[in-house]
Amino acid sequence: MKRNIIRFLSGLSGGVLINFLFVHPALAHVKWFVETEEIVARETTHYALTDPFVMMWIAVIVLTVLVAFLLDIVLPEPKAKIFKKAEKWKSVIYKIFAITIGVNFLLEAYLGAVFAPPFKVVSTFEFALVGLQVLLGLMLVFGVKVRWAAVGIVLLYLGSMMSYGVMPLLDEVFMIGVAAFLFLEHPESYAWSKEYEAYAIPLLRVFSGIALIVLAFSEKFLHPELGLNFLNEFHWNFMQMLGIADFSNLMFVFSAGAMEFLFGTILILGFIPRINMFATAFFFTITFILLGPIEVIGHMPIFVTALVIVLYGGGDRLNFRELIPHKKRSKVAALFSR
Repeated sequence: MKRNIIRFLSGLSGGVLINFLFVHPALAHVKWFVETEEIVARETTHYALTDPFVMMWIAVIVLTVLVAFLLDIVLPEPKAKIFKKAEKWKSVIYKIFAITIGVNFLLEAYLGAVFAPPFKVVSTFEFALVGLQVLLGLMLVFGVKVRWAAVGIVLLYLGSMMSYGVMPLLDEVFMIGVAAFLFLEHPESYAWSKEYEAYAIPLLRVFSGIALIVLAFSEKFLHPELGLNFLNEFHWNFMQMLGIADFSNLMFVFSAGAMEFLFGTILILGFIPRINMFATAFFFTITFILLGPIEVIGHMPIFVTALVIVLYGGGDRLNFRELIPHKKRSKVAALFSR
């Protein structure tokens, strides 16, 4: 019975992943490729909670989150040797993480942007911000005062909010998780830092999930015209190519947002983090092939985050599962083991 249930749950999850494969990559970071302000100013298309397609997706999201929760309880911890060896590589992985973020900062600065392509440098204050970004990038690449660099990332984020606005910068809230990881996971431990080290990966995971949910709302749910304009230019509605003619561009845009919301929610809750993050990173690679250098540069932090979470899991802190008493979790696991 246990095998049949696991097969059913895995099959359902697989179906969601296949949907993610065809829908999500086509609309990752739409704002990087369209004139956002002009489109939002004249948009007339909106979704309603009462739309049958929207209601269907709400049901799918709720069901899939429940499946992810059950899989998180039922599936055993991975026993592959690579995960055991990963503990010995922590300092190396930390350096790889820091260097990757640093290179990302330097490349974005070279392209004249703070954090991401939409935040172009125009004013004197923004030139100061990109100067700070270059400094932080160099500190991270060469491993100089990385904890101070982590603090600098938060300051850069707050300064960017002052220049570009609070709402636009929510798309980059993921960087707060990056800063938290760099600060708390630093190889040099002190008495005051050991107490909080366990929060390094969970904070990285949670802010990654928040970023996905923010993107779902800011680029798809609330402003579907952004995705529609993108699809008009790139013609990436794969569902129509597969022969589903009634799958409109509007439905496609919402589906992409729904998948981002779903994967973000599962990340925040801490369910099956390795599987979730691996799938997210894998499907982001598709956009590399289709959209080129901008996607490669912009998604570097996502890939190095995926490396950390796939190797070390999502952490035991800030995890919904831990809120449920161990006895109740054991009963659920026993139910599926019969």
